[in-house]
Amino acid sequence: MSEQRFLNPYNFIPFSSLSGHKQITATRDALQRAGIGHDRFVNHSGKITCCIEVESPLFYGNLSQDHIKRINNKRIKYKELLPYLRSGLPAIPANSLRGPIAQHIEMLSGSGPRVLENSEMTYRGAAQGGSLAMGVITKGEGKYLEIQPIGLPPTALDKSGFIAKKWQRVFVDGTKKDKPSLPISQAMGVRIAQDKHDTSEYISASQQWKNTCHLVYDRALSAAENGEISQPFTTSHPWVEKVKPCDGVPFSRVLPRGKVIRQASADSKQALIRKGASINGKYDMAYPIEHIKAPIIAVSEQAVAEFILLMNSSEECRQNKKQNKDFTYTTKNVVGTLVFFDCNEAGDSVTMLAKSQLWRKKVPYSLYDFLPEEALQPYSHRRTSLSVAEQILGVVSDEGKLEDKEKISAYASRVRFYDAKLISTWDPNSIQSRYLVPRSDSPKLPCPSMYFYNKQNRNLLIKKSQLDPEKHGINGPYKVYLRHPVEQVMAEAFIEDNVTEELDNRTIAPLLPQKAKLEFEVHFTNLRAAELELLLTALEPDHNYSHQLGMGKPHGFGQVKISIEQIELQNMQARYTSFSNHPVEQYSIADDQSWSTWLTAKTPLKQGDSLICETTLGLLTQVGDRNSNLYQQGHTAISYPTATLRGETAVFNWFTNNDHNKQENKQTLKCLGADGAGLLLENQKPKPKPKPKPKNNRNAR
Repeated sequence: MSEQRFLNPYNFIPFSSLSGHKQITATRDALQRAGIGHDRFVNHSGKITCCIEVESPLFYGNLSQDHIKRINNKRIKYKELLPYLRSGLPAIPANSLRGPIAQHIEMLSGSGPRVLENSEMTYRGAAQGGSLAMGVITKGEGKYLEIQPIGLPPTALDKSGFIAKKWQRVFVDGTKKDKPSLPISQAMGVRIAQDKHDTSEYISASQQWKNTCHLVYDRALSAAENGEISQPFTTSHPWVEKVKPCDGVPFSRVLPRGKVIRQASADSKQALIRKGASINGKYDMAYPIEHIKAPIIAVSEQAVAEFILLMNSSEECRQNKKQNKDFTYTTKNVVGTLVFFDCNEAGDSVTMLAKSQLWRKKVPYSLYDFLPEEALQPYSHRRTSLSVAEQILGVVSDEGKLEDKEKISAYASRVRFYDAKLISTWDPNSIQSRYLVPRSDSPKLPCPSMYFYNKQNRNLLIKKSQLDPEKHGINGPYKVYLRHPVEQVMAEAFIEDNVTEELDNRTIAPLLPQKAKLEFEVHFTNLRAAELELLLTALEPDHNYSHQLGMGKPHGFGQVKISIEQIELQNMQARYTSFSNHPVEQYSIADDQSWSTWLTAKTPLKQGDSLICETTLGLLTQVGDRNSNLYQQGHTAISYPTATLRGETAVFNWFTNNDHNKQENKQTLKCLGADGAGLLLENQKPKPKPKPKPKNNRNAR
């Protein structure tokens, strides 16, 4: 593949100099003094009528439903987004409009993001190379935890064919006085072959152990049944296989295989299941319960503390918090958890607990630590002021009612969005059509090359393990997506009779086509002139500006033109102090005029009253205008790295390799600015080492 220059599909709007501008104290008295309380009307109220014209296909929808199919004996799961309809016609939900417009208000005013999770950042630790074992956490005396070893997962062998000696000391028969080594067939777990599943769900086979099944081995065991774990393995052993990992260094490992059966048989074993990462069961492991004979091992306090800390920063914990916001992992609720563990060389103390062999380590700082100031964090009990965006869009404290009775715990929005309804002609049959939503492969935090920069030199290499808010900053709190040429954005139709394995973990959704038009309203109450100017600019930053809505934004989907058609102003004081009808003032402007100019003529702003950062507005219009200088750099594509390669791991591998690159080959995201955004190379090759010069041998002929 030839070397290709491209622009990453997203970038960041940096922090504005207006970050602390026009904040007010978060108290009821301060709101009343500023004239923005909800108890009186002294400013502008009314509604804005807007038109949306779809420029590139737009995925829309509302509720979703899961589909599960079996293709080539593999379990395929995909999600379908159902159409969102108003009066039988497609519509865009109000919250799908409010989100992006609210973000524009935050960016333009230099306000901190109102929604930003204080993520605990982790990075992948060094590969353990098969040096971990599986066990179940049990409760020891007092507050201490212990591990019941249950078996070894696919385990690497040393050059002589031995399993590590510490595991030879751990996996002994604790039911006998002399504690002999266990046979290898009892010390090893069994990989359940993906194509050997007799049922999509495991059959419960035990009341004592959760998630169990009946298991039979799938490979010859005659040579293994009598061999002990302390004996060396030969390459001809039925359980030994060659492995070539991503670093290219091959090694041998021991891996028994088996299959799940529905009912117990003479040669079956009741087994405890460890579910793997794949929904197809590709990495599931089974551990026969009758083989669990190894003695219990104590877990060090440090290992427990580190495990609890990492579990509380895991995706599993975040999902539990959605059900119970007070949920947290403790030494009590991790009892019974199936985990990987490491131990000391003596085999009598657990030094590490992990949920997977590729366990992650914690960055000692959270995302909030990298924000320039506390005022840029979402509103909480720690904050004492309200940002401009919070004054307009409302806010709710993260802890409900606050101890300080003067401080507000919630403040209602003064802006309300309504659904966008279709106003153009529409083919009713197209509602039934579904299209594949392309994958979005953006790397997760902390990914230094994309999210962080070195404060001394933006081009310097940053290691995840060395991230430090004193030395490093984040590129910006707001991710924005580059606009693709609309003629290049094409959706792939979903054909139900042609489902393949590539549909696994994908989403299908209905589509609004190009040139579709919709109309929506934004109602506002008691907005000051500068706040109304900010709202109008967020809706229509520029005549050539394109917003993006819906899914698939990194691939150019959902580009729309929002134009303000009309503004109605209403005298709310007169409305609520009289029973008579009061006329509504309606305004519209010519195509070559701007609403900002109209507002200035109607209600002139004093110097310093504007809430808009002109630098940020310039960056936004640069991103949102497909004819701006940003898109005139001669690049051939806006895409994820290695987007020409197929497969989920292509982008992940690019970022992994980039993080491991030496300084001269490392690529970093260039921030938006006067020069646009820096190009990246799709096929990044290290510089070849210079060939050594031949020695000058005078005697040579």
